[in-house]
Amino acid sequence: MFTTFWLVDLLKRAQEPKTPDLRNFEGDQLLLCEARYPFAAGTTCDHIEAVLDAHREFRRADATFWNWLSLKKSAARSSQGSLTFESRLDDGTLVLAA
Repeated sequence: MFTTFWLVDLLKRAQEPKTPDLRNFEGDQLLLCEARYPFAAGTTCDHIEAVLDAHREFRRADATFWNWLSLKKSAARSSQGSLTFESRLDDGTLVLAA
């Protein structure tokens, strides 16, 4: 009996998966997506690095990775019924995207 109930529950969840309501620390809904932007002809890695390094909003984490940071202090908001999370650097700076 236990195995039957477990299997029925497992099959139902596999056939009708529920996506949780995901929100960032500020309460904005998250949309999981992928964006691609083509570079202009002749663009090199050095060009891209120079542009990212020139803006305070982007902080280099290693040779090929930057964090996009919030330059303002953010207030805590609650999103009841939602999963919320935040990422911060060691100095407390809020990470908007990585």
